[in-house]
Amino acid sequence: MQNSNDQSLTAKNQKEGAAIFESLKVSDIIMEEGASAQIQDQDEWSLSSCENEFRAVKNKKRKYPGALFGELSKPKLDGQCTAGGTINRNNRFELLGDLEFVADGPTGGNFVRNNRSSINNTQNTQSQIKDKISYCPPIIIENVNVKSLIGQLKSKNVEFKIKNKSQSKSKLYFRELSVHQEMVELLREKQISAHSFTPRELKRQSVICRGLYFKSDVTEIKMELDNLVPDTIDSVSKFSTEFSRKRDVDTGLFLVVLKPGRKASEIIGLKFILNQVVSWERPKSNAKIPQCWRCQQWGHYSKNCSRPFACLKCDQEHGPGECTLVISSEVLPFCVNCSERGHTSNYRGCPAYKRYLEFRNKAKLEAKSRKNLASVNVERALHGSNVVRDRSFAGLFDNTLNQKRAEKPPLIQEFMMVAKLLCSSEPPSLEDRIRDFLGSYRSKTKDQARKECLKLMKDIQDVYGP
Repeated sequence: MQNSNDQSLTAKNQKEGAAIFESLKVSDIIMEEGASAQIQDQDEWSLSSCENEFRAVKNKKRKYPGALFGELSKPKLDGQCTAGGTINRNNRFELLGDLEFVADGPTGGNFVRNNRSSINNTQNTQSQIKDKISYCPPIIIENVNVKSLIGQLKSKNVEFKIKNKSQSKSKLYFRELSVHQEMVELLREKQISAHSFTPRELKRQSVICRGLYFKSDVTEIKMELDNLVPDTIDSVSKFSTEFSRKRDVDTGLFLVVLKPGRKASEIIGLKFILNQVVSWERPKSNAKIPQCWRCQQWGHYSKNCSRPFACLKCDQEHGPGECTLVISSEVLPFCVNCSERGHTSNYRGCPAYKRYLEFRNKAKLEAKSRKNLASVNVERALHGSNVVRDRSFAGLFDNTLNQKRAEKPPLIQEFMMVAKLLCSSEPPSLEDRIRDFLGSYRSKTKDQARKECLKLMKDIQDVYGP
């Protein structure tokens, strides 16, 4: 009885919440000049697979060691970016649907950039570093009134921060993953020029399966893997390389893509698939910089982009596969990145690409220097405090290394004493001179010994009297 009452109350609350958000009207958006107002999004990114709950299915007949992984953690309310957040499909923009993005073009004044070199590195405390890591990847928005956006987001009671890069470009960070996803879809729905990056929780790992018969059906492989490791595999396909595609050669390998939140360690323990011995390999990382197929810019993928379409080889704004330009000696391609003719937008020798590559390498060096800052400070602290490595306190106290050394023979001790006298910057004392004379007068001539002896006697009389 109590459960039925709770269910009725929950349904009633959901119905009232939907009615409130349905009454809100979305204002028209003022787009930047030159941007198409009727852009059709052909690069929709479906995250339905990310929203399905993962269940742990107990399979007593599996042959590989290790327990199956249970369902992922549910969304937390402590402000952390988690992969358990889901979006209500009945109203995709339940939280941010009534946001109004006001266009804000650049002004005539010069934008003053912050000088990073003048910032004191000691201000970056551990709390700030932890706060930075807990946020989702940034959403780079362009030509939007930031002041108006801040006021609207504050009214939604969402945790966010904004970092302004220039007068027309800003980075928007959200702490909750569900809010981040909703904002990305809302920007694409309203055709706002922006792009983002895939959150770590939604990235998919992939592994290569070697050892299966090259004519094996990918559907059978997928079903077999689902029985062995339920709710883990997203897709199975034939693996090919650039060389194999050019030569039309079958590699005999299969690419297995895991669902978001799953790790490759969950399946690499499998030794048999379809009664065949298999082995697992990780794909080689691609060193090429990613390029968006939607706006033709570098550094992000089209699934995270809501910018206007840009053609790869002409100056028109249309989707991929719709260009009618035929490149010839008379008709040259057009690059949207450098605004010059003579090469396509994916040409790696483009001046704009070289500038981007230089900027990217410089940013990597700065990040590496900041990472090594802690070790440098430790080294400076060690040298500044006269701390000597590989020595104990007792070893420093008696000026000896913390190692057992052999005792010096008498001959070496005598030599060290003479060397100390000869190499010392201070003049030797009278006792040291007499001790030196007594140890070396036998090796001197009679005249040399008499002369030195008379000099010592005179010094003794000056100090102690006749």
